[in-house]
Amino acid sequence: VCREGVMLDITDRKRAEEELTLGEQRFRNIFDNASDIIYIHDLDGNYLSINDAGERIFGYTRAETLKMNMSDVAVPEQLHLLKDQLAKKLNGDSGQTSYEVDCLRKDGREITLEVNSSIIHKDGVPVAVQGIARDVTERKRVEAAIRENEERCRDLFENANDLIYTHDLLGNFTSINRAGEKITGYTRDEAVRMNVSQVVAPEYLEQARRMITTKVDGVGPTAYELEIVAKGGHRVSLELSTRLMFLDGRPVGIQGIGRDITERKRTEEALKASEQ
Repeated sequence: VCREGVMLDITDRKRAEEELTLGEQRFRNIFDNASDIIYIHDLDGNYLSINDAGERIFGYTRAETLKMNMSDVAVPEQLHLLKDQLAKKLNGDSGQTSYEVDCLRKDGREITLEVNSSIIHKDGVPVAVQGIARDVTERKRVEAAIRENEERCRDLFENANDLIYTHDLLGNFTSINRAGEKITGYTRDEAVRMNVSQVVAPEYLEQARRMITTKVDGVGPTAYELEIVAKGGHRVSLELSTRLMFLDGRPVGIQGIGRDITERKRTEEALKASEQ
């Protein structure tokens, strides 16, 4: 019986050892094959381990990295950020911190990392930091390009010589640029509380409504002329080019560009009169 008990004890121990080995192998596979950097550094910032992604992204070999400090990869002006985040974790203000930091690759190229890190404890005492860092350089570049494009669009919108406006499918204005304020006489705040029916000259209103319907029915951009009644009561002739706006594949409004052709129309009428 004693021997059977010993055999059972050895069998259980072997099974536990095998499961532990398999667990370590699974962890090692995750560690080495992760697409994000996984690292550990001591409380002074000296690297203790780093995975294959860290080698690939930073450009340093593992042997080189294990001789380095976090201050060797962070751009100098952001080293204080790393120290502040470490202090926050050590002080117990946060068990885990998330932040972005700019770093330098071995080749000198700057990259941006999105970092999530936490303290490793041994017998209740903090001994190191474990973190996961994602390379978000390309995402940040795209975001910057989108912001730059939006700023250019805003500049074009605001500084255009022509009236640029948007309205919903019921004709309620949703935006107007500076040129629109000048041409119509209405401020932006006034305009966005108005409907096209309040500015389009009565005899052109049916045409304006028909153009909205035409676009909603699937016709592309349209160009036409009409007259509006400005705030001061005078008429302004506009040459309009309009297109449908979509949100999630559904038509939600109209964007238009209107050129003031009042003077041109006046000149044309004067020439016609003189020819008669």
